[in-house]
Amino acid sequence: KDLLLLVGQHPSLAKPASNYIRLSIPGIYSFAISISLQRFLAAQKVTEPLWWVSLGTLPIHVCITYIFVGSFHLGERGAAVAWSIVHTLRAFVLLLYTIQLESSKPEHLKAWKGVQLEEMLDVKRWIRIL
Repeated sequence: KDLLLLVGQHPSLAKPASNYIRLSIPGIYSFAISISLQRFLAAQKVTEPLWWVSLGTLPIHVCITYIFVGSFHLGERGAAVAWSIVHTLRAFVLLLYTIQLESSKPEHLKAWKGVQLEEMLDVKRWIRIL
């Protein structure tokens, strides 16, 4: 909130914006995984599933946001939680698809050898990917 005020954000907007940003943090990790998987699949010219995942998660996003913001009256907090949930779902579906796609290929054609902890913890590589 203080940073938003420092850069000139109006005080009536700084608090809700800081709430949204703070509650969106868990979804940022899912978003990063989702973007990485999208680029991995697109590099292999596998784009149709990306379209279907986007089409499938859009109504889910609208419904969850409506429930959290409209029914539960959570405002920006509900919008941030809904965003995080949808991006976690999106990353999970893309990960399942990628695993299925790679497992169906012959060994010599596999471009992905699975999730490795060392690679997940390499922050510099993640920043370059994004």
